[in-house]
Amino acid sequence: MNTPKSEEAPHSSSNQNEIPEKFTPKTDSFDYLRREEMIPMRDGVKLKTFILVPKGVKDTPIVITRTPYNASGRTLRFNSSTLSMVVPPMHDTTSAARYIIVFQDVRGKYGSEGDYFMNKPLEGPLNATGTDHATDCYDTIEWLLKHVPESNGRVAAIGGSYEGYTTLMSTVNPHPALKAVVAFAAMVVIYGIAYFQRTGIPGTIFDELQHDFQRRKEKGHGHGQGKNGRMQAHSCATSSSGRS
Repeated sequence: MNTPKSEEAPHSSSNQNEIPEKFTPKTDSFDYLRREEMIPMRDGVKLKTFILVPKGVKDTPIVITRTPYNASGRTLRFNSSTLSMVVPPMHDTTSAARYIIVFQDVRGKYGSEGDYFMNKPLEGPLNATGTDHATDCYDTIEWLLKHVPESNGRVAAIGGSYEGYTTLMSTVNPHPALKAVVAFAAMVVIYGIAYFQRTGIPGTIFDELQHDFQRRKEKGHGHGQGKNGRMQAHSCATSSSGRS
């Protein structure tokens, strides 16, 4: 008695692989658009930047944060279709207002090109590269204004800790479109140290920034004018009670 042989299923790699060659997430139900860009700085270095645009907005401000903490992760707090859920809690009001939210990796961190230098000094005696956090923010804003058609040409910067430090640095020779900055719990002790090293007098970041403002003004660079001018700056040192 002959036992019939079982038929073998035809093998075809093209029919068996359930993983697509390229995964394209479905974002039709998302309330925002996510764009990834490499923005060139004045020296040719490109910085990884994530731009989150609420769907359907027109003529709305941009709020930017420059970070060493991974811009990709900072814009993906939860894998959600809702903008308020993917950005950090500090953006609860900006996302509710349907502002454009931008996060950027600083030089040498995560997706950005260039060299990372912690608390990189402003361009001057301690930094002869011609670039710093102030120039990088300036160049980034310049690019955003030209390539984000949904914006109204007004920009704010926000951040805490190291992001607060980069936020404060944006106030040095600021871009004319930078209208407001909010820096909280900023890591700025290093500039008090720099002031002491330069003068021998204990000081704070504001003493060092005032010196830098004056130096740049004398060189003809100028700086922000405050109310009804270029920029308003707010630095908040919060206590456990939440009061500044």
